[in-house]
Amino acid sequence: MEPSTNTLNIITKLQSLTALRHDLGEELYRRSVAGLYTKHIVSKVREREMDIDRSDLLSRINLMMVSFQCEEVSYGFLRQYI
Repeated sequence: MEPSTNTLNIITKLQSLTALRHDLGEELYRRSVAGLYTKHIVSKVREREMDIDRSDLLSRINLMMVSFQCEEVSYGFLRQYI
């Protein structure tokens, strides 16, 4: 199964952010990656008319943050997206 256009779009955006990591600075890079990925997950959940537990969302986002070698985000960060 091929990835959707939206999934390719997020991958491209994350790769672009990674290329700019040094120029953005660590804090802006971290917030940008977290914000982009959070918006992506929330839009997918709403698109499928599903519910997602906030702690599950936080776990997913923080797992992605670790994979990008960034500090994890707090629940307070996610509140602006839910």
